[in-house]
Amino acid sequence: MGVKQNEYRFLKIMRESLGNFGDVLTLGKQQIYTLERNEEIDATSKRFLDELLVEEFGAASVNSIDYSKYEGADIIQNLAEEVSTDLDSKFDLVIDFGTIEHIFNVEQAFKNCIKLVKKGGWIVHANPSNNSNGHGFYQLSPELFLSIYSEANGFSKTKVFIVDMSRNGKWYEVRNNQLGDRINLISRNETYVFCMTQVIDKPMKLNVFQSDYQKHWNGGGNLSLTRETNKKSRIVWKVKRYLLRAPILMALRENYFKRHGIIHSVPDASSIKEFR
Repeated sequence: MGVKQNEYRFLKIMRESLGNFGDVLTLGKQQIYTLERNEEIDATSKRFLDELLVEEFGAASVNSIDYSKYEGADIIQNLAEEVSTDLDSKFDLVIDFGTIEHIFNVEQAFKNCIKLVKKGGWIVHANPSNNSNGHGFYQLSPELFLSIYSEANGFSKTKVFIVDMSRNGKWYEVRNNQLGDRINLISRNETYVFCMTQVIDKPMKLNVFQSDYQKHWNGGGNLSLTRETNKKSRIVWKVKRYLLRAPILMALRENYFKRHGIIHSVPDASSIKEFR
């Protein structure tokens, strides 16, 4: 759990939307790691994020919540269980920089983030998305964040980015895909999903489904059409699998990886774009 150059950049992007951060809660005691290629943060003088949030981002207060007090967290509670009611709607900003992927009950962890923040407040995430197998319990999909933090669930201004965590890695903004379209991402390097969202209303129940399944469910149960579609999909998949294994195309893919760091396969190319 901590801040490197990409998380620091994300905080600066957040500052443009929020202004001063107000009362902040971090999930876990967030460390600032030595940044060899980023001299903007003096990591030697600020071991934890608290001081940086106050001095550079206008935080009125900074608290941290964790299962244990071993790093000096201010609030000791298990985020895998519902947090106590006295913390309800207490914070203007909740920051999760690499925590929820370590929590087995990840659904409850998301619900706690929503419970902890005030209406009108913000939630920020930076979590592993690909090529971090073994880092935590989970690697998270951008569609998970788009589905949880949807307007239908009471959220606004949700932005999701895929971030190449390698040196000079690129950022990609993931746009909310059309109903039924998956955003499939394959990366050569370690990638994280970054998300920011504003809480407008707090739902009694979160409705979170993958959009392609919703499309089938809302299609009126035309089983013959579904079977025909699935048959065509299997044929297309077999052709794609054969082509992807062709030596010349594998070489082209590898060249693309070297140049761009990430490759995407989406029904609508406008679903993802490079973010500068």
